[in-house]
Amino acid sequence: MPRPSMKTKLTVAVSALVAGVMTILILVDISFFHREIKNNISAHQFALLSALATEIDNDFLEAQKTLESIAADVPRDLSRAQKYLESRRDAGRAFDNYVTLLSPQGKLLAMSPREPDMFRHDYSRREYFQRTVESSKPYISKPFTSFQQHGHPIIALTEPIFDRQGRLRAILVGSIDITRHNFLGRLTDLEIGTGGYVYLFDSDRTIILHMDKSRIMKRDVPPGANRLFDQALLGFEGSGETVNSRKVPMLASFKRLKTVGWILAASTPLSIAYDPIDKAKKLLLTVLAVSTAVAVALICVYLNIITVPLARFTRHVQDFARKSGPDRFFSPDNNNDEIGILATAFNRMVQTIDRENAALARNEAMLAEAQRMARVGNWEHDLATDVIIWSDEMYRITGITPGSFSGVYEEFMGLVHPDDRQAVSSSMEAALRGDLKFMLEHRFVRSDGTTATVNSEAEVFFDEGGRPVRIFGMVQDITERKRAEEALRESRHELARQNGQLQELYLEMEAKNKELEGANAELKATHAQMLQREKMASIGQLAAGVAHEINNPIGFIMSNLGTLDKYLGRLRGFIAAQDEIINQFEGNEASRRLGLAKKTLKIDYILDDVGNLVAESLDGAERVKKIVQDLKSFSRVDEAECKVVDLAECLESTINIVWNELKYKVNLVKEFEELPPVRCYPQQLNQVFMNLLVNAGHAIDTQGEIRVRTRLEGSDALIAISDTGCGIPDELRDRIFEPFFTTKEVGVGTGLGLSISYEIVKKHNGEITVESEVGRGTTFTVRIPVEERG
Repeated sequence: MPRPSMKTKLTVAVSALVAGVMTILILVDISFFHREIKNNISAHQFALLSALATEIDNDFLEAQKTLESIAADVPRDLSRAQKYLESRRDAGRAFDNYVTLLSPQGKLLAMSPREPDMFRHDYSRREYFQRTVESSKPYISKPFTSFQQHGHPIIALTEPIFDRQGRLRAILVGSIDITRHNFLGRLTDLEIGTGGYVYLFDSDRTIILHMDKSRIMKRDVPPGANRLFDQALLGFEGSGETVNSRKVPMLASFKRLKTVGWILAASTPLSIAYDPIDKAKKLLLTVLAVSTAVAVALICVYLNIITVPLARFTRHVQDFARKSGPDRFFSPDNNNDEIGILATAFNRMVQTIDRENAALARNEAMLAEAQRMARVGNWEHDLATDVIIWSDEMYRITGITPGSFSGVYEEFMGLVHPDDRQAVSSSMEAALRGDLKFMLEHRFVRSDGTTATVNSEAEVFFDEGGRPVRIFGMVQDITERKRAEEALRESRHELARQNGQLQELYLEMEAKNKELEGANAELKATHAQMLQREKMASIGQLAAGVAHEINNPIGFIMSNLGTLDKYLGRLRGFIAAQDEIINQFEGNEASRRLGLAKKTLKIDYILDDVGNLVAESLDGAERVKKIVQDLKSFSRVDEAECKVVDLAECLESTINIVWNELKYKVNLVKEFEELPPVRCYPQQLNQVFMNLLVNAGHAIDTQGEIRVRTRLEGSDALIAISDTGCGIPDELRDRIFEPFFTTKEVGVGTGLGLSISYEIVKKHNGEITVESEVGRGTTFTVRIPVEERG
């Protein structure tokens, strides 16, 4: 079967494209017009229904106003009501059935036009009468069958009439016969299009008006029979497609009346409502078929004309292999169209091929020279013919005469060194099984008996069915390189032996250096501890001296303040006695002058304030005395030897000493459990507690908490100092007890506080541990044995 030509393909493709585009455009137009016409029809029908609803609401309001006007002038003497109703001509215009006046008990009092038979009926059971009596408001009833002879369905409008005390005096009723051609009855004659109609129903599904009068006052639309009917009862207003209770597809619109809450509906069969759409579809589809046929015919004629040069160029390309010389170039009819441009590009391509063939010949010569210089040859094994071809450099590497290799695989393997043939054969077999590539080092035996060491690399190529078809390989002569590597290996061996001797000497020097560094660090730590101890001893002696010097003046200040307080009591007694004597001479000039002087000099206020001043001074002196005692207790110059002390007292005195540094940003919490006396060096432990408290304060930037706890655990006393500061990173936690290690800024800390504290606790046969979490805080725990350990 011949393959279709390009002209045929272009004709089919362009025709299909044009037909497809036109089809899509027509279908889009149909869809657009269908949607727009449906929306317009729905909108027009709902607009008509809204206008009708507004008109009905206005008519109801007008009728209610007329009834209200009549009720306003009803005579107080109801016996004159009959003549009054007959005189109101506007009643007949608004209510085409009758206007009646009922008593509060439901008796007919007057009627216009008068029908004697109507006076014998009881109207108290009528729904409109009961609703008006219950609400005392006007009411519009549902349709009901009249007591009149015609028995038509009517609608009643009521207006209650009250006396001056607000009691119901009568009810004025106006009725409308919905079978007559009034503002309600004419709805049944209204036709929408050729098959549409309007109807009115109540919220309890009662049909009020319908073109099919047999359906009036019936509930013949059950739930689920008409989807939009059900939605209208729930509040929907608008238009949409639905199926009515008679199973007819309809375009339905719904609008709720404002005056009575009834729902006005309009329905048009979809077959009639959308008839213009169906006609438009048929017309557009006819236009599509005709225009597509014309377009395809024109495309066929035009493509037949423009593809003649292309067919001639195609024949030239088909015969190109049999041409030579200038006949290989194509001469187009027109150089400016696409065929001419393609022909020009084709002629340039022929020229380029000629140049590239010449360059290829030069490259092959250069490649042979490069392989000679790099001592690299290549070979290819055709697995279908089992023939091996190789480059000229392979003859030099293998040492055989150029052109003497027959290309047989067994001859190639015969050139491989006998000890290496199994490795070469195994690598080729593995590559053929799926490894694709192999690389190995082996030897060739030359014709002169010498060996050549080579690196061989090869890759297997497969056809589309996964079968191996050829192997391409490359061989590089590395004989000279192997000789150089052997010489280098011997040189390295000698160098390694000499290097080993130097390494042993270096290790000995490094060990000596570490010994010196350890001794130097130990000497620095010991010196720092001695300096710290001497400093603390000096501070202790200074604190003891200051405490002793302060104690003497504080002693006589407190004694004098106590004596002053006693004197003040005696002065108060004297002044009180003086006041009694002065009061006896009340009215005397001297008495008056003394009283004025006492008031002017504020003697009473001074007596009271002097007492407060003395009390405050005594309290301040007591506090100074307490601080001096804590300072003396903290220094403990007289307790340089090991003694039994209360650790709680040591903590209290230390806290008082450092409190000035902590009080502005720290909330201190003390949780002291009772501890037995501990034998220790109290001054040294005070130094440990001070270092831990000061470090805890430094760890808190702005505000935080320090918690000091003591407890007995077995035979050990535990003192835990916790803070809510910045915490210690994990990588620094193991170094904090090293001498001179500090995380503080230069000049702020010496890095000896925790190191000295560690040594002091260790001297007491105790231990100090730390727990910390970055951002949460740190806890240092000091464990001191209650009884001295051996």
